Amino acid sequence: MWILWLLACQQPFGIDRHDLEGTRVAALRARTTSEGGVPVVHPEAVFVQGGRLWADEAPAMVWGWVETPDALGALGAGWEGDVQGPAPALPLDEDAGWIGLIASTADGAISRAALRYPVEARPELGPIAVSRVDDLTLSTLEAADLEAEARGAWAVTPEGPLQPGDIALLGASLAEGQWTRWMALDGAGTFAELDAERSHWIAGEVDLDAIDTATRSPVDPGVVSFLTLALDPSGGSDFALWDLAVGDAPTGLFTATGRFLATDTQVSGPWVSGTLVADDTAHSGLRLEGTAHAAPPDPVQLPPCAPTGATSFDPNWLATARCTRAELIGASVWVETR
Repeated sequence: MWILWLLACQQPFGIDRHDLEGTRVAALRARTTSEGGVPVVHPEAVFVQGGRLWADEAPAMVWGWVETPDALGALGAGWEGDVQGPAPALPLDEDAGWIGLIASTADGAISRAALRYPVEARPELGPIAVSRVDDLTLSTLEAADLEAEARGAWAVTPEGPLQPGDIALLGASLAEGQWTRWMALDGAGTFAELDAERSHWIAGEVDLDAIDTATRSPVDPGVVSFLTLALDPSGGSDFALWDLAVGDAPTGLFTATGRFLATDTQVSGPWVSGTLVADDTAHSGLRLEGTAHAAPPDPVQLPPCAPTGATSFDPNWLATARCTRAELIGASVWVETR
């Protein structure tokens, strides 16, 4: 049993915090709207379920206001909270101080997470910048290269293609005092955080504390899924789910939100239509078949589980448990590409 609470990004579970593994809540964020003049909070979570960013059965999610994260930890699985489901509308309670979540997944795991709210500032994560480090790779990296001053001076090629064993510089743009945390699905690669907004990522496995003697193993070619978490000292948070091709990627496309979607034929945008089918090898759990270049109708036709205001299919609907894979199999969708 553990609690993720998003103020200092604690690590209360027995895996490296850079690894999206097991079953857990990996990130939380919330926004406030006004409904009939009443402030309403809309929290959202990223779920890792059995080491995947999708599931065929939705977790049972109970949300409610608590005074402290410790108070949430004392609540049992039968807690009814204030609202339930993946996209709740929670009346604002400024006196409570924390939004609590208890989630029960199909594999029997119970996860708890808490988010401070309201907050003075919420980070706003835009697109993640990815550059390839020049002249250094997993095979040539030495201990002297890893010193902070040396790493800060590494030359990079913006948007340079990555191969297994290459090194990337990942970056976000945040307000002063805010900071990032970086994670990858399956624990892929090796992170070396550089400063509050940036991290190096090595497309391979290596123990940086013993670089001169450590075994070095490049990642396999393909697509790697990342989660970037942005935090503010007042407790605000935001997250970005995004994918990166390393070497030869499978046949597919990148959506406008930065996620990769496997396809039956190689297609390009700006809009692609097709039918979603199950694919256990894909990070979204789905593949698009019968693909064609096709602008969406007006109004756009979306699956019932799609969030309000959506204009095209987004694999992130599965990662935030808005949609299960079972709900989407066989759905005809339109995808806006990057």
